[in-house]
Amino acid sequence: MVGDAMRQILDFFELLNLAGGSEAELIAWEVISVSMNSPLTVTARAVPKVAGIDAVAIARREKNNIAYSFSNIIKGERIPNWMNDDAREKAKSFLKRNTNGVGRTDIVFYENARPLIVKPRAAKQAFQNIERYERSLIPVVHEVDLSRVEYGSIEAKLNSLTSWYGKPAIVVKERLSKRDITCVLRPEVAHEIGKLHSWVEIWVGKRVMVSGRLNFQKDGRLQLISADHIEIIDQGPIKFEDIADPNFTGGLGVRDYLNQLWGEDID
Repeated sequence: MVGDAMRQILDFFELLNLAGGSEAELIAWEVISVSMNSPLTVTARAVPKVAGIDAVAIARREKNNIAYSFSNIIKGERIPNWMNDDAREKAKSFLKRNTNGVGRTDIVFYENARPLIVKPRAAKQAFQNIERYERSLIPVVHEVDLSRVEYGSIEAKLNSLTSWYGKPAIVVKERLSKRDITCVLRPEVAHEIGKLHSWVEIWVGKRVMVSGRLNFQKDGRLQLISADHIEIIDQGPIKFEDIADPNFTGGLGVRDYLNQLWGEDID
């Protein structure tokens, strides 16, 4: 039980960091008190990692995000955009523990404020809501057999822009199989890329690393990817032989070419 309670607290603070986005890297949560009496209670405060950072403001945004999101998820409302794969998995672990180990979690965001209380029934509803949302990300229809799901990455070449049941998507040619694979872009990925048409035009034909949920058919062939990250693969440094022109001097030696170019003899 104590182990479950400790993991519950760790998961919560990881969720806080995920809710804070890029700003979360600027602060740390410092534990200021721990009570091992039942119930296990931990109090923490946000501190800046570097001078000049307003840790209180960042912490407030993180806490408000968590409070608003959990309240909505428990009610069966939409999953917030900041909840990527990692955040949803962490949230599900947090919620599941409330149904079979911890039983109840009270979260006090501000002094003298009413706590957010997560009980088994509410936790189960929220857990199921997240799972419904995740199933909706990849529509499964009878024409497409998606028998196995793994999380991983593939290397491919960017081909074109498309859509998948109204969701933004791209088509890539997988490096090993040479097959065209549709990659459905999660909202946060599409937002990060911005104007998809311009992005595809710039990078078409380039090597990319696509990471996310890989959906396979029964025969083992990759069918569809729910992409949570796309990275352009660096082609590496340009080699001399790639840009050298052996006929640049018109057959003249270096000295003769420079003499001709400058109109004078060089030593």
